Amino acid sequence: MAQPLSVGTKAPDFSTIDQHGKTHTLQQYRGRWVVLYFYPKDDTSGCTIESNTFERQKGLFAGAKAQILGVSKDDQASHQGFATKCGLSFPLLADTTGAMVTSYAVGTKDNGWPNRVTVVVDPQGKVSKVLSGITPEEHVDQSLRAVRGEG
Repeated sequence: MAQPLSVGTKAPDFSTIDQHGKTHTLQQYRGRWVVLYFYPKDDTSGCTIESNTFERQKGLFAGAKAQILGVSKDDQASHQGFATKCGLSFPLLADTTGAMVTSYAVGTKDNGWPNRVTVVVDPQGKVSKVLSGITPEEHVDQSLRAVRGEG
């Protein structure tokens, strides 16, 4: 496994599609906070809780000029079904090759699913916070505090 990302280092760029087939890159969000939450699998209990919590709090993130991006190794069709079922309005990025999981040093579980890790990127494209080993609800709370400069 790659070394964890260090706070203050340049966040790795990426180019991948979301549930609607739209391409996203880190560069396109320059000037805004970006919350990349890596989650194991669409439509599983913890991932559903985490995604629904991000959706409920999306207005607070928007107020802090932050873009929420969910990331898993599921494909576009899976993301589309999951987003529709949960009413998610933010992009879910399809990292089917695992390139983002690797470049962001997220690591994987024994079954190959990504670990639950959230990387907060500041408006200049640098890693501001890396969150791991906490509950789905805590990821959302701590991500919001990070983009607000509260820790």
